[in-house]
Formats: sequence, C-alpha cells, structure tokens
Amino acid sequence: MIDGAGDFYVADVFHNRIRMITSNAATLSYPTIRVNRVSATQDETLENDGNAPLNISSLLAGANSQLDPIATTCSSSAPVPVAVTCVIGAQFAPTVIGNPVLGSITIASDSPNTPQTIKLTGQVC
Repeated sequence: MIDGAGDFYVADVFHNRIRMITSNAATLSYPTIRVNRVSATQDETLENDGNAPLNISSLLAGANSQLDPIATTCSSSAPVPVAVTCVIGAQFAPTVIGNPVLGSITIASDSPNTPQTIKLTGQVC
C-alpha cells in the first residue's frame, strides 16, 4: 500500500511486522553563511523511476533558497524520459539570521506523490 506521502507499506508475514519504506526526502545542509549571501550549489538528482515520461509542471524556490540556472537540468519545458535523471542545482540564499535557517525548493509534476520538496538548512550569521 502507498500512502499520500509516497511511503510504501509491506506486510512481512515471516517476521509478523508491517514495514514502511519511506519516500525520498531530500535535506541539504549548508556550512555557516552570512545573511544575504548565496552558497555554493548542491546538486539533487531527480530520477524518473516510473513507466511513463515525467512531466514537471513547476520548480519553485521558496524563501532562503534559489535555483542555480546553470546546474539545473530539470525543466518544465521537456518531460524526463523513463529511467533518465535530471539535476536540480540548489543554492542556500538566506535573508534572515538564525540557527537553523530553513529554505525549500518545490517540484510539482504528474507523479502520484507530488509535490516533492527539497529542504535546505544552515546556520546564518
């Protein structure tokens, strides 16, 4: 069974348990950075494990984050073919001071467990 978050549940009769296989949740940690600066890019790979092309409808950088336009190969203009990957270049761009400061990048697609979120975190001084 698959739940709304994309977690997969398996009945393990031999061990008398129900096992949960969690969906991919990406959290990227960044070294300490000064406020209003932009970090080096960290790449997050998105793989189409399905049996049809994956159509990305949007890539949205939230507060304290941005997409690296050079490193990012995922696009809403062309589907990701089956068994092919694309890259999301994530940059931590904090606008507040704190520890931790959080950011996010949201990927919306026609995948059943959309939207996916990449969480960014780091200390900001």
